Amino acid sequence: METLQRTANRGSISTGFDIDNSLKFESDNSERMSFTPASAVASERRKHTISFWIKRTELGSTQYIYEWGGSEGDYLRNFLRFQSDDTLRYATSYNTIINTTRVFRDTSAWYHIVIQTDTVQSSNSDTKFWMYVNGELEGSFTGFNVNDTMAFANNSQHDIGFTSVDNGAYGNYYLAEFNAVGGLKLAPTEFGEFDEDSGIWKPKAYTGSYGTNGFYLDFSDSANLGDDASGNGNNFTLTNITSADQATDTPTNNFCTMNPLLQNPSAITPMTEGATFITGYISSTNWESRFGTVPVTGGKWYTELKADGAKYTNNIFVGYCGTEYTNNHYNNHLVFNGAEGALAIYSFNGDIYGGTGVHGFRIYDGDIVAMMLDADNGAMYFKRLAGPNSDASEGTITWSRDGTNTADPTSGASKTGAQIVDWDGATIVAVSVGNNVGGIEMNFGGYNIISNTQSYTDENGYGSFVMQPPTGYYALCTKNLAEYG
Repeated sequence: METLQRTANRGSISTGFDIDNSLKFESDNSERMSFTPASAVASERRKHTISFWIKRTELGSTQYIYEWGGSEGDYLRNFLRFQSDDTLRYATSYNTIINTTRVFRDTSAWYHIVIQTDTVQSSNSDTKFWMYVNGELEGSFTGFNVNDTMAFANNSQHDIGFTSVDNGAYGNYYLAEFNAVGGLKLAPTEFGEFDEDSGIWKPKAYTGSYGTNGFYLDFSDSANLGDDASGNGNNFTLTNITSADQATDTPTNNFCTMNPLLQNPSAITPMTEGATFITGYISSTNWESRFGTVPVTGGKWYTELKADGAKYTNNIFVGYCGTEYTNNHYNNHLVFNGAEGALAIYSFNGDIYGGTGVHGFRIYDGDIVAMMLDADNGAMYFKRLAGPNSDASEGTITWSRDGTNTADPTSGASKTGAQIVDWDGATIVAVSVGNNVGGIEMNFGGYNIISNTQSYTDENGYGSFVMQPPTGYYALCTKNLAEYG
């Protein structure tokens, strides 16, 4: 895993500006959005500013963030994309303007990116393009002529989430607070600022104008996620995007997801849907494990999951483990022993696992399970909430240490009926899948694909859950971590 930047935003910095929503993009679903200006504005093609926040969920492939202009040819399109080596490239059809040397692999954080364009200069040797990441200059370029025009604000197709020229390279990320300002070269400080105490870059509201072909996407209207909130009416048309793709995982409240970095480099176990859906290891008898992005050392935390295609012959481990366990066990399964650093519920051929001192219950296709971690007292609890194939003898039960229905997540230091967490250091969510398993749909509260009704939040109003989290248990997000973690 790369060394995380000092200025990387993880949403835990107090700010007077809250971003309520983001939009999840998934390449497997060909999710994208497009807008074509009614007419070109030459002055805005020569000078404009693009600003947005992005959180990556899948790595190692070419993924377009945006592309202005729907045809090939010099100056007929320009684009910003992640390369397959996870660097960033800003380019026109035939000219790479800026190609970063560093990689963007921190899937636990939000990046803020600003692209400035200004070809209205006194000489050809003047700088024309600038890229800023988290408030700091990433690169610049001078090799264009005075008054050269770009594809932005031209009367051709503007795409977010894919390339229409190459017809593909869809994105895997969350996007938030997308500002496109025509006619102005704006500093990053118009959209963000450094926190006085931590030095971390954080968002602030943009209050200026947008020009004629500019737009502002805040993704706040679930019924119209392509709505231009700038007042210009430059609304985007959505393709394969619905209200279900709206998320509350944002730069001002960053939720846990599953981490694509902590995995076997040769594994083929994919994670999709905003890094919340884990599918099985299809062509091997091996096990593969995946881990969350947010470790905790204290507090009480609530997470849900749903078995998707987990039939009798499938193999699933779900639960928590110590962070030290993640270093060399991504190509193995969780071990149900505190000394080994992991405890979990388990399904194998539909049988209750009978390891020494460990008890569990069956997980069937469609089962929904709540996982509760009391990191203050070193205890964990599991409860099956629903499941069409649950045995009548088991029903909706709380899983306890001795196999009886006595576990109480509010028991505190007494840890009544709990599984005991006795490893040192931080604890993290963990999932293991064996060969030919269906999938696990994770719900940390910021985004998920669980279809069951989700009517509940935690006590602070965060998350969207099937069950009401117990008193004192909270969603794994940075606003809660700042208060309880």
